[in-house]
Amino acid sequence: MACWLTPDRSQIVSGGDSEAGGVRGVRIINRLNGEVKEVPQAEYKWLFDIDCSPRTGMILAVTQTGEKYHIRIFQPDGSGERTLVEENEEIPSAR
Repeated sequence: MACWLTPDRSQIVSGGDSEAGGVRGVRIINRLNGEVKEVPQAEYKWLFDIDCSPRTGMILAVTQTGEKYHIRIFQPDGSGERTLVEENEEIPSAR
């Protein structure tokens, strides 16, 4: 899964759940020079979806920890992480 972080489309946010597949967590990829930056986040079991706000520069992630599902937002450097929604029911998409 991926989304554009910046309006000029120079940064892509990518995320995944499989260490075996090479992607676990959220990363920012500079499309112009290929630089990859890991984004630190709170621990989670599953990452279901991500979305980006080019206007605010925030990243949104839908995650599961234990039996709870969360919608979280954070800055590209991982700071300011907040849980917006916590539910017992699955949240399959950020949209």
